[in-house]
Amino acid sequence: LETVGMRSRYFFVLASLAGGPELSQQDLSRLLNLDPTTVVTVIDEMERNQHVERRRTPADRRRYNLI
Repeated sequence: LETVGMRSRYFFVLASLAGGPELSQQDLSRLLNLDPTTVVTVIDEMERNQHVERRRTPADRRRYNLI
């Protein structure tokens, strides 16, 4: 993973997002049993590196789904 600029936590995030229903940061926090603040930090890093994308949920503008 390091050869492509990824940390091991990234793998777990990507594996959780692969092939399943769209998840929010809150869903991901519960699924991976991580503190929500930690998830925000990890997703911020991954988004900067273009490994994930946040998209606002049409039904709830406060919620972002991860793609």
